[in-house]
Amino acid sequence: MPPDTFKGSIYAGNAIQTVQASNAKKVITVRTASFSSASQGNAAAVENISAAADPGLIENKLSDTDRPDLTLAKIIISGGRALGSSEKFQEVILPIADRLGAAVGASRAAVDAGYAPNDCQVGQTGEVVARDLYIAVRISGAIQHLAGMKDSKVIVAINKDEEAPTFSLSCPPDQFDPVTMSQLQILTLTCDDRPGIVAAVATGLAALGANIAESSQFWDRLSNRFFMRLAVQGHGSLSTASIERALEPASDRFGLCVHAVDARRRPKIIIMVSKFDHGMLHLLYQIKAGWLNADVVAIVSNHEDCRGIAEGEKVAYHYWPVCKDNKTEQEQKLLDLVRETGADLVILARYMQVLSDDLSTRLFGKMINIHHSFLPSFKGAKPYHQAYERGVKLIGATAHYVTPDLDEGPIIDQETERVTHAMSPEDLVAMGRDIESRVLARAVKLHLERRIMLNGNKTIVFSR
Repeated sequence: MPPDTFKGSIYAGNAIQTVQASNAKKVITVRTASFSSASQGNAAAVENISAAADPGLIENKLSDTDRPDLTLAKIIISGGRALGSSEKFQEVILPIADRLGAAVGASRAAVDAGYAPNDCQVGQTGEVVARDLYIAVRISGAIQHLAGMKDSKVIVAINKDEEAPTFSLSCPPDQFDPVTMSQLQILTLTCDDRPGIVAAVATGLAALGANIAESSQFWDRLSNRFFMRLAVQGHGSLSTASIERALEPASDRFGLCVHAVDARRRPKIIIMVSKFDHGMLHLLYQIKAGWLNADVVAIVSNHEDCRGIAEGEKVAYHYWPVCKDNKTEQEQKLLDLVRETGADLVILARYMQVLSDDLSTRLFGKMINIHHSFLPSFKGAKPYHQAYERGVKLIGATAHYVTPDLDEGPIIDQETERVTHAMSPEDLVAMGRDIESRVLARAVKLHLERRIMLNGNKTIVFSR
């Protein structure tokens, strides 16, 4: 690259800008500027501009306020243009800032509208902050604003727009403690059982100043394995790394396998579906309603039937038809998609394809399936019609982890319902759709909340 040409990131790193400067002296700032897009072919014209005369220093003005400085405050409350006026901005934001001892911030749109001075602007073109608590009031969340506050430890979003991007970074209400500004970490632990495990874990967490908000444990007498799940609260310094370090003595002493995750992080899921869309629709609804805490990063199907649903939800839709000649290729696409999106879970919401042993093994513990449950078992097409012909008295559904053994992976959740001879095959199908949707959603919720621990071909499920 020539010495007069520079590259820098723009739009929160989502694009790279190349700039050529022909003057002898180069002045470079820590923030990239905005340039008009290059003409087609990426051949931007270079203009020589005469330097203006030095205007000299016009004025120094000291900001007079008792509030903390935006760059130093532990708490920031910011308002957006949607507040409607400068008067409303002051009426809503300033009293809360004074009560919390917080600095006052604003979106670029609010600053441009005159609601707040320039030194209050938070974002890529203003101040970039990473505070203990960031409260965004009526800020939809343009990408340049998100880039300026996304690393704050706790983010609270207040907005009438349910799809505001700030909600993607905010802390769910049931995981936010406004008094202690605590962080919530979920721990799962397992080892061979022996005395002293719980005491050692509690001692390590107490040394961090962490509080055990929820605790569940189980001893499997046959295998002598101990299983434990903890929800741990603490102040801003609490992290997965600090917890794992604090529990190293217990890990070394007991051979303890410890895994910690930040509960503020929204898991990413991929939904796979064929033509029956009831399970997928129920998942999407429960996410929208807030009962499931997850982001759907993709919907994969071997049919086009559900494309409209995906587009309505603004979710990427991958149509990958499968036959015996391209099965390996299509499964590799799925593995690539899991890697590229960082998906934590793949859900087979009535995806009517038998997966290869290789794929089932590689995604073991990260793929959940739902299927009907009958006694006796009815395989093949129209299982509910087969059940009707045999006069079954119970129908149900089973959610389980996928393994190379078809429909025989570790069971997560099940449900049954009584049926009678007076019901038609269509009645059984309708009841089956409801049961399958409920069971699948419960299993997904248990997995996302890390309430499931694998114990061989069985599961330990710590329900609420």
